[in-house]
Amino acid sequence: MKNILKLFILSSFCFAIISCGNDDDSCSPAMLAGTYTGVNDCDPSDPMDMTITVSANGDQIDITGDDGSVSTFTMNDCQSETLTESFDFFGIQIETSTNFAFTETAVTFNLETTAAGTTETCSIVLTKQ
Repeated sequence: MKNILKLFILSSFCFAIISCGNDDDSCSPAMLAGTYTGVNDCDPSDPMDMTITVSANGDQIDITGDDGSVSTFTMNDCQSETLTESFDFFGIQIETSTNFAFTETAVTFNLETTAAGTTETCSIVLTKQ
């Protein structure tokens, strides 16, 4: 009887640990909402303060930059989809790819720009306020 009681307590404890796992999606758009600040040092000769605001938009997030521009991203766990844009700048084709990777306290903004056969990459870490 004593062994059955120990087995029952052990089984209950294991069940409680498994059941009490984080069912909450820590990277849901609502959980990511807030203001993030840091320094954009992609151009080391001209570092700039950077602020973005993340807002929940259903199962997506809207990211508003310092200049008021808004981009919408679909989330895949803690990583956003990659948004790619192409445009012509005085005859030079430029392509930019942007995505975000979130943690509980920060976001890493990844940017890749290709122009005239040259690719530049940059990552900026912004802290949640």
